[in-house]
Amino acid sequence: MIRFIGVILCGLAALSVFAGCAGDPKIRVVRAFNDARDRGDINAAMAMLAPEPRIWYEHPNGPGMPWTPGQGPWAGWDRFFGSSKRVLGEYQRDGDAVFAIVEETNGYYRLTERRWSRTMLTWFVTGDHRIRGMLVAGIGESPSRAAEFREWARQIHPSEYAHLFPSDQLDPSGDRPQRMKALLLKWRAAVGLPELND
Repeated sequence: MIRFIGVILCGLAALSVFAGCAGDPKIRVVRAFNDARDRGDINAAMAMLAPEPRIWYEHPNGPGMPWTPGQGPWAGWDRFFGSSKRVLGEYQRDGDAVFAIVEETNGYYRLTERRWSRTMLTWFVTGDHRIRGMLVAGIGESPSRAAEFREWARQIHPSEYAHLFPSDQLDPSGDRPQRMKALLLKWRAAVGLPELND
């Protein structure tokens, strides 16, 4: 898997040389879209999308799901935990796709002793330079104590664990970000980890 990711990254680096990144209109629209999202101008970001944009996670199989920037279950989670993302390297293009490797940090990561996670984002751009969809694929993360926290929560607070992790999968929706933070703070105190300043 690591070798496969390395091949992808090397290939993408080579593509950036041939795509003429700085002046490429597809890269420009993706960069403008992300700049608008980063400054919270969702209306400007939406104006750059094609009708009925879609989003895929991990694999671009099937029709994807409807995509509205700034909405959905992860949007509230990201706002609550103060998610911060930065593009590593340059945007790169292959055909109608624009790629970037993005590194994310947030309060949840700090509470679980993780420094970062990295994701490959792919935006699909139409011939008239509108973004018709995005693929989100995780490619790695720094070590963390998340598994230790989850096991502690499962043993010590089973009903709260069941609420936060239905079917053993993290659900970011509703009141879960606030309840997750409260449980993480209890866990940190129980195992002797230092308090963190927000």
